[in-house]
Amino acid sequence: MTPTSGPPEPSESRFNELALRLLTARERGTPADPNALRAEFPELADLIPSLVRADSGLDDLFPRLSMTRPATPTLIGRRIGEIELCAFLGSGGQGEVYVGWQTADKRWVAVKLLHAHLSADPRQRARFVVESEAVARLVHPNVVPVRATGEHAGRLYQVMDWVAGGTLKAAPRRYTADPVAAARVVAAVARAVQHAHDRGVLHRDLKPANVLLDRDGGPHVTDFGLAKLVDDPAAGESAASVVGTLRNMAPEQTTGSEPATVRTDVYGLGTILYELLTGRPCFPDGTPDLLAAVRTTAPDPPEAVNPRVDRTLSEICLRCLEKRPEHRFESAAALADALDEYARGGSSALAPLVELLRTAALLGRVVSAVEDLADYRRIGRAVWVQGAVVAVTNAGVAGLIAVGGHELWVWLVLFASYIPLLLALARGKTLRQVVQNPRERLVWAVWVGHLAATAGVFAAARLLPHPDFAHAIAAGYAGCGGLNALAFFALGAAYTGRLLPLGLGWVGVSVVVGLFAPLAGVWYGLYMATCCGLIAVHLARR
Repeated sequence: MTPTSGPPEPSESRFNELALRLLTARERGTPADPNALRAEFPELADLIPSLVRADSGLDDLFPRLSMTRPATPTLIGRRIGEIELCAFLGSGGQGEVYVGWQTADKRWVAVKLLHAHLSADPRQRARFVVESEAVARLVHPNVVPVRATGEHAGRLYQVMDWVAGGTLKAAPRRYTADPVAAARVVAAVARAVQHAHDRGVLHRDLKPANVLLDRDGGPHVTDFGLAKLVDDPAAGESAASVVGTLRNMAPEQTTGSEPATVRTDVYGLGTILYELLTGRPCFPDGTPDLLAAVRTTAPDPPEAVNPRVDRTLSEICLRCLEKRPEHRFESAAALADALDEYARGGSSALAPLVELLRTAALLGRVVSAVEDLADYRRIGRAVWVQGAVVAVTNAGVAGLIAVGGHELWVWLVLFASYIPLLLALARGKTLRQVVQNPRERLVWAVWVGHLAATAGVFAAARLLPHPDFAHAIAAGYAGCGGLNALAFFALGAAYTGRLLPLGLGWVGVSVVVGLFAPLAGVWYGLYMATCCGLIAVHLARR
């Protein structure tokens, strides 16, 4: 190296080598020689005095500190009160973050300095104050606390605990290989977010880069720079302001037309879970028209991207990422409960029930998803499952009648096929929350009326005289075939004419089940499954 070439650029490996040299010297009881170290590590000469003075804290620093350089002149070696800035962590739109050694308490801290031009902006200063106030409300083991705030050389700063394990953004492989671990870590993050919500704080910028990991892999939520105090509308910005990281923003955040809610943060938690499960963001680099994708396009199911992810966890993740807030988990705590249950293995023991509940939840959103083309593939799958449920239960009815099963069991199995629809109705607190427009009201009116009429038809068929129980049930199926024909004609007029031929088919089914009473349930179930399958294919192709 020539004298004019200057010192080489520092690298993470060289920094780790220096830290290891200091640790080795301490273990041997031999004081480190700063001059010798400067000669060996000229590119790190400005760090060596601070590291030598603070070598008792190197255990917490090494080897998790990524050695990078700020674009602006470095503040390494400067003091802010009793804190000496020792290393640069990184910078963003708001400011720079340094690792500092707090001499009084003999511990490492993170120091966040707002950019000078932002510190001079009253609006940005207000946002910084809101962040400090927001974090001051939070005392939770998975939230990085702010220990002090102040101003240095015209720049606002915060002093926070130093969390030495990096960010979730830098550790995706650990979780793509172990989805259960991903569920556990996001559950812990969700509990911390719920703690914030309980104290009136919305984060609004949840993403893997804003979750730090400690040495044991425990997550810690940080960077409340876009936080909103929901009980103080005057603080910072409006809750409906367009703020955040676009690829992690909930659709409602991209418009600024409606205020952020706790379900906005649930969406952010979903983006974290998605990236841990798949190793990539919901919308990867190069996504055409990212803004439109965030608003209208459903991400690929995690199970389709990473075969280690099962359907249960994939659906939990996708529920967080629903475009409409009312279709997401109602709270971060509800998400945490679902993830904890999954991590404990409860989902595998109750897999049939989970599948039924999942189908019910999806069916409850079929109508609203008609206007969201991105959901067609998933809704189509739900319709197919519903058709399969009807086919199986009605075949079960035919089987019970054939073997002389008790009449009570026949009725229970017969109406089991309507459980998903009943659960879907119960999912909304009120019908006002379920229906969104006149066409949706028509669909729900048709199906609720159909359900009530079906019960009436079977009751009437049972009360009227028939040769035997099998013929009474067959008469009920014939009546229901006519009701289905009416329902498909009504839905065909409201949505697509492709449903009209299926309605005509139901007229034929009404005749067939009357002619072949012992197998009425089989014919009825098979045609319903056929209808649902055709609808599912149609939706999947949209």
